[in-house]
Amino acid sequence: VASRTTKVKVTYLSDYSTEEFIVNGGTQVTRNINITKAYADYDNTPGKLPTEQITKCAIYVTSDNPISLYITNSLKNAYSGTCVLPTKALGKDYVVQTYLADKTSTEFAVVGTEDVTSVTFNIQRTELDEDALSVDDGVFVDTVTYEEFNITLDRGEVFLYLSNKAEVGISGTRICADKP
Repeated sequence: VASRTTKVKVTYLSDYSTEEFIVNGGTQVTRNINITKAYADYDNTPGKLPTEQITKCAIYVTSDNPISLYITNSLKNAYSGTCVLPTKALGKDYVVQTYLADKTSTEFAVVGTEDVTSVTFNIQRTELDEDALSVDDGVFVDTVTYEEFNITLDRGEVFLYLSNKAEVGISGTRICADKP
């Protein structure tokens, strides 16, 4: 979405190829991203999820005027979306919030915006107790475990974390970095 006519450039950091287009003032443009380019770096071994890998699959968007950028992801039985913030609006300390539904796993991703960014993860896993009673649609939990680890990301690198199995939530996980 742009309030005035704007030139937008999308760069796929996996191969540095680009796409450019114009957004007319006062209009909204929908673009399909070339997912093959964006995820070219993932290890797609059958049965292996693209999790806990550092890959160069980020997409870098620039424009010559301010824009509002929203991203949605639609898959069979799943939908997610986000409002993309400019780098200067990013922080260095985040807490993960996820929704844990029956028979699903939860995830988060971290994108490096600068080279040699040190990131510390304090993972909090909460496992649902299938045998517990539910009162007023509340959820009783069985086990909470913690894990801490560090990684280094360069600009455009992405780290995806997926809970290790269905019915394990990761809300409360803290992510701290030395750069936005």
